[in-house]
Amino acid sequence: MLVVMASVLILEALVEFLRLLSPTMNDLWQKWFRGLYRQKEVQRLSGLFYAMLAFTICVAFMEKKVAIPSMLFLSLGDAASALARMEFNEKAHPKSRISSLACLVVCVVVSIWFLPWPVSLAGSLTASVIERASGDWVDDNLVMPVGGGLVMTLMLGA
Repeated sequence: MLVVMASVLILEALVEFLRLLSPTMNDLWQKWFRGLYRQKEVQRLSGLFYAMLAFTICVAFMEKKVAIPSMLFLSLGDAASALARMEFNEKAHPKSRISSLACLVVCVVVSIWFLPWPVSLAGSLTASVIERASGDWVDDNLVMPVGGGLVMTLMLGA
Protein backbone atom coordinates (compact mmCIF):
# COMPACT_ATOMS: atom_id res chain seq x y z
CA MET A 1 0.00 0.00 0.00
CA LEU A 2 2.84 2.38 0.82
CA VAL A 3 4.30 1.94 -2.68
CA VAL A 4 0.96 2.85 -4.24
CA MET A 5 0.52 5.89 -1.97
CA ALA A 6 4.08 7.09 -2.63
CA SER A 7 3.63 6.62 -6.38
CA VAL A 8 0.42 8.66 -6.41
CA LEU A 9 2.11 11.33 -4.27
CA ILE A 10 5.03 11.55 -6.71
CA LEU A 11 2.65 11.81 -9.66
CA GLU A 12 0.61 14.50 -7.91
CA ALA A 13 3.79 16.41 -7.01
CA LEU A 14 4.93 16.29 -10.63
CA VAL A 15 1.58 17.59 -11.89
CA GLU A 16 1.53 20.35 -9.25
CA PHE A 17 5.06 21.54 -9.97
CA LEU A 18 4.51 21.49 -13.75
CA ARG A 19 1.29 23.40 -13.27
CA LEU A 20 2.96 26.01 -11.08
CA LEU A 21 6.06 26.39 -13.26
CA SER A 22 4.12 26.92 -16.48
CA PRO A 23 1.45 29.64 -16.59
CA THR A 24 0.06 28.07 -19.77
CA MET A 25 -0.20 24.65 -18.13
CA ASN A 26 -1.76 26.23 -15.04
CA ASP A 27 -4.38 28.03 -17.16
CA LEU A 28 -5.23 24.81 -19.01
CA TRP A 29 -5.37 22.87 -15.76
CA GLN A 30 -7.73 25.44 -14.22
CA LYS A 31 -9.93 25.28 -17.31
CA TRP A 32 -10.02 21.46 -17.40
CA PHE A 33 -10.61 21.04 -13.69
CA ARG A 34 -12.78 24.09 -13.03
CA GLY A 35 -14.11 24.06 -9.51
CA LEU A 36 -11.56 21.55 -8.22
CA TYR A 37 -9.11 24.23 -7.08
CA ARG A 38 -9.90 27.01 -4.65
CA GLN A 39 -8.90 30.50 -5.67
CA LYS A 40 -6.02 30.50 -3.18
CA GLU A 41 -4.65 27.28 -4.75
CA VAL A 42 -4.32 28.65 -8.28
CA GLN A 43 -0.79 29.91 -7.59
CA ARG A 44 0.28 27.43 -4.90
CA LEU A 45 0.17 23.73 -4.10
CA SER A 46 -3.36 22.36 -3.90
CA GLY A 47 -5.05 20.72 -0.97
CA LEU A 48 -4.94 17.44 -2.89
CA PHE A 49 -1.14 17.44 -2.77
CA TYR A 50 -1.15 18.05 0.99
CA ALA A 51 -3.80 15.37 1.56
CA MET A 52 -1.78 12.81 -0.43
CA LEU A 53 1.36 13.77 1.51
CA ALA A 54 -0.49 13.37 4.83
CA PHE A 55 -2.01 10.03 3.81
CA THR A 56 1.40 8.74 2.72
CA ILE A 57 2.90 9.81 6.07
CA CYS A 58 0.06 8.07 7.93
CA VAL A 59 0.49 4.82 6.00
CA ALA A 60 4.29 4.91 6.32
CA PHE A 61 4.65 5.75 10.00
CA MET A 62 1.46 4.79 11.83
CA GLU A 63 -0.11 1.50 12.79
CA LYS A 64 -3.08 0.59 10.60
CA LYS A 65 -5.52 1.08 13.51
CA VAL A 66 -4.26 4.68 13.82
CA ALA A 67 -3.63 5.47 10.15
CA ILE A 68 -7.17 4.66 9.00
CA PRO A 69 -9.01 6.95 11.45
CA SER A 70 -6.36 9.64 10.91
CA MET A 71 -7.11 9.66 7.19
CA LEU A 72 -10.85 9.60 7.91
CA PHE A 73 -10.44 12.70 10.11
CA LEU A 74 -9.57 14.63 6.96
CA SER A 75 -11.87 12.80 4.55
CA LEU A 76 -15.00 12.94 6.71
CA GLY A 77 -14.33 15.33 9.61
CA ASP A 78 -13.13 18.21 7.43
CA ALA A 79 -16.06 17.58 5.06
CA ALA A 80 -18.51 17.66 7.99
CA SER A 81 -17.05 20.98 9.09
CA ALA A 82 -17.47 22.42 5.59
CA LEU A 83 -21.06 21.13 5.33
CA ALA A 84 -21.91 22.68 8.71
CA ARG A 85 -20.49 26.01 7.53
CA MET A 86 -22.67 25.85 4.42
CA GLU A 87 -25.77 24.76 6.33
CA PHE A 88 -25.45 27.55 8.87
CA ASN A 89 -24.24 30.10 6.30
CA GLU A 90 -21.07 30.93 8.19
CA LYS A 91 -19.19 32.82 5.49
CA ALA A 92 -18.33 35.67 7.87
CA HIS A 93 -16.78 33.31 10.44
CA PRO A 94 -15.75 30.17 8.54
CA LYS A 95 -14.06 28.50 11.52
CA SER A 96 -16.94 28.57 13.99
CA ARG A 97 -17.88 26.50 17.02
CA ILE A 98 -20.65 24.71 15.15
CA SER A 99 -18.37 23.62 12.30
CA SER A 100 -15.72 22.51 14.81
CA LEU A 101 -18.34 20.54 16.73
CA ALA A 102 -19.45 18.83 13.50
CA CYS A 103 -15.83 17.93 12.77
CA LEU A 104 -15.31 16.60 16.32
CA VAL A 105 -18.45 14.46 16.32
CA VAL A 106 -17.63 12.86 12.97
CA CYS A 107 -13.99 12.26 13.98
CA VAL A 108 -15.06 10.56 17.22
CA VAL A 109 -17.64 8.42 15.43
CA VAL A 110 -15.15 7.17 12.83
CA SER A 111 -12.23 6.63 15.21
CA ILE A 112 -14.12 4.91 18.03
CA TRP A 113 -14.45 1.85 15.77
CA PHE A 114 -10.66 1.42 15.73
CA LEU A 115 -9.38 2.64 19.10
CA PRO A 116 -10.28 2.87 22.79
CA TRP A 117 -12.51 5.88 23.50
CA PRO A 118 -9.89 8.01 25.35
CA VAL A 119 -7.46 7.63 22.44
CA SER A 120 -10.24 8.27 19.94
CA LEU A 121 -11.38 11.39 21.78
CA ALA A 122 -7.85 12.80 22.11
CA GLY A 123 -7.08 12.28 18.42
CA SER A 124 -10.45 13.69 17.42
CA LEU A 125 -10.03 16.77 19.61
CA THR A 126 -6.58 17.33 18.16
CA ALA A 127 -7.83 17.05 14.59
CA SER A 128 -10.77 19.37 15.30
CA VAL A 129 -8.59 22.00 16.96
CA ILE A 130 -6.14 21.84 14.06
CA GLU A 131 -9.00 22.21 11.56
CA ARG A 132 -10.27 25.27 13.39
CA ALA A 133 -6.85 26.87 13.97
CA SER A 134 -5.48 26.31 10.49
CA GLY A 135 -5.46 29.23 8.13
CA ASP A 136 -3.41 30.48 5.25
CA TRP A 137 -0.19 29.76 7.14
CA VAL A 138 -0.73 25.98 7.19
CA ASP A 139 -2.87 23.60 5.15
CA ASP A 140 -5.17 21.54 7.37
CA ASN A 141 -5.10 18.77 4.75
CA LEU A 142 -1.55 18.04 5.92
CA VAL A 143 -1.66 18.67 9.66
CA MET A 144 -5.12 17.37 10.55
CA PRO A 145 -4.49 13.66 9.88
CA VAL A 146 -0.84 13.75 10.93
CA GLY A 147 -1.52 15.68 14.14
CA GLY A 148 -4.46 13.52 15.17
CA GLY A 149 -2.54 10.37 14.32
CA LEU A 150 0.54 11.50 16.24
CA VAL A 151 -1.50 12.13 19.39
CA MET A 152 -3.21 8.73 19.10
CA THR A 153 0.13 6.99 18.48
CA LEU A 154 1.67 8.65 21.55
CA MET A 155 -1.33 7.69 23.69
CA LEU A 156 -1.05 4.07 22.59
CA GLY A 157 2.61 4.08 23.55
CA ALA A 158 3.79 2.94 20.14
